[in-house]
Amino acid sequence: MKKLFLIFLICIPSICLSQAGVARQIMISENAMNLMSADWNDTLTTQHERGYCVSSYEISYEDKSPSLILIKSVVRAPTSNSTPYSISFDCGRMPVIHTHPPTTCKSESDSSCKLGGKDAYQCDPSKIDVYYFLMSGIPFGLIQCDKHAFRSYFAEDYMIHP
Repeated sequence: MKKLFLIFLICIPSICLSQAGVARQIMISENAMNLMSADWNDTLTTQHERGYCVSSYEISYEDKSPSLILIKSVVRAPTSNSTPYSISFDCGRMPVIHTHPPTTCKSESDSSCKLGGKDAYQCDPSKIDVYYFLMSGIPFGLIQCDKHAFRSYFAEDYMIHP
């Protein structure tokens, strides 16, 4: 029997509700969750951000707004310039997932990193994350900020509405 993991988010209305007021939920298939969970490490101080491409997904709509997203499969993205605080990868027009490691670093040097601290387990997208997301035109993105914790973001969350 296949398992699906329902991702619950700490919500503020503008993040977890669409502009139409429709609640959003994300479900991740067992295979996709297993891949990302296996890559997560709570004890390694030298881990870098990782990127994944959402290779298969379905979106259910309510009132023309996404209400349920089922992530069926993900693949590791080919990366370059990965550091504890940044990553370069390209998934084309596929939605993306990237990690924010459980570390705090004084610089982008691995030797300056320690587990925990103020930057560990950050679930908010950075300004660069949002810029890339908006410029790429993808429908949604996620940040993995713990073994089983994810934060979704949608383009309409960052649009200015009159």
